[in-house]
Amino acid sequence: MTAAEALKKAHEALERGDRAEARRSARLAAKLAPGHEAPWLYLAAAAEPRAGLAYLAKALEVNPKSKAARKAIRWMVRRLPPAERRVAVAQAGLPEDMAVRFVPLEALMPRRLFSAVGPAPRLG
Repeated sequence: MTAAEALKKAHEALERGDRAEARRSARLAAKLAPGHEAPWLYLAAAAEPRAGLAYLAKALEVNPKSKAARKAIRWMVRRLPPAERRVAVAQAGLPEDMAVRFVPLEALMPRRLFSAVGPAPRLG
């Protein structure tokens, strides 16, 4: 079996919701083509968030400019409880700026958003 065939099987398994089969197929693809990012992305998609971050770190190692890996990291980090995010990112060996930061609610208040351009607009 080729890496492309294994990835196709992983994709089909994910579509069926069979994460165990997706992991098996993606692991085979990663073994056959460790220098490609796609197997690592599929492994991440089939994994729990903490393990998924480790797979995504490997995808970034293979292709540091990967937009797909960066988008997947943001998605995976959001699946973690807020208190665990920074530690999980550090354990995966990812840059600290990949941890999702939340903006305080006060920063989103209309008074603050529109203070530079005048009073807040009236709605309704």
